Amino acid sequence: MGNRAGSTPVIPTNSMMNTLVNIGYVTSLGIILLLLVLVTLLTFFILNLAFNRRQNNHPYLRYFTAKDFPNLEADEVEFTNRRHLKLRGAFYYYDQKKTHQGLIIFPHGIGAGHHAYMHLIEQFAQKGFIVFSYDNTGCELSEGSSIRGIPQAILDLEDALHYLEKTTYTKYPWFVVGHSWGAYASLRSSFLSPRVQKVVAIAPFDDVGELLGKYLPIIRFVKPFITLIHRIKFPGKWTYQRSSTLLKKIRIPHLIISGENDDDIPLKGNYQRFLKVSQRQQNLTVYLAKNHRHNPYLTFEAENYIIDTILKGTQEMAMEVDPQKRDQFFHSLDYSHIANHDENIINLVVDYLTK
Repeated sequence: MGNRAGSTPVIPTNSMMNTLVNIGYVTSLGIILLLLVLVTLLTFFILNLAFNRRQNNHPYLRYFTAKDFPNLEADEVEFTNRRHLKLRGAFYYYDQKKTHQGLIIFPHGIGAGHHAYMHLIEQFAQKGFIVFSYDNTGCELSEGSSIRGIPQAILDLEDALHYLEKTTYTKYPWFVVGHSWGAYASLRSSFLSPRVQKVVAIAPFDDVGELLGKYLPIIRFVKPFITLIHRIKFPGKWTYQRSSTLLKKIRIPHLIISGENDDDIPLKGNYQRFLKVSQRQQNLTVYLAKNHRHNPYLTFEAENYIIDTILKGTQEMAMEVDPQKRDQFFHSLDYSHIANHDENIINLVVDYLTK
């Protein structure tokens, strides 16, 4: 009888085994690469969902301008950033201040443009400073279809500093003072221009992934992918590193002010890291504003009213279908609270800049 199929076993040779192993390695590597690509795309989608839109002033809220402050001068300007978009802002000052103490560059927080900070800007002008503030890419007065992402504020600040190099304001000492998103950018300013002499960061955060993870916990698991995307999308070695990492390298005085009860930027992972760096970094001073929240430059009463009534109420009104109730809410708001500053915090900042 002839030999039947399968009657003689096939013994794998070393060559065949190596081939099978290599196929296994290639398949595993392919699966891993595919998963990495999918996670990267998912992370990009989440970031795009969060930041691929403009940040304009809320249509029902009141925003103040220089015209609301008698004798406050505002020299409006525009400059072009690296993406060939026009960013708009102004130099604010009081003429009667014979000798100005310096130029404060003020990058604003997220949610609207710099007009949301006009009372704070006016306070610094009252103290004898010239204040230069502008709207970031995709914010209110400035061009751009979206804000693109958190690191865009760093690039816009760098472009603003380059613009200032071409002005007569180079004769003044430069200070950078920012809040929240603007504070995050401010902590990079000493690496962006050698003219910056001091930095004050009010309620800054340490890491973008940690910040976003507070609102969407899954983000914390893809932080390396956020870093990768930021390195590609926002070129520059200052745009993707933690604030605490960069603070170890600063060579000029920095003051960080954090609110003890800040719900937006918790002490853990932010203030605590900054405080640890300050123990070995002589150029860093970290101040904990007791009982304060995310806007420690305001009085306790003003801060609570703005956060609990204006901001939270505005969020709730976004879901309100009754226009009469909506109008009633916005007409009831008391904007006088915005002008109530904590003099201790204001003086802390001014003294730090001028000492």
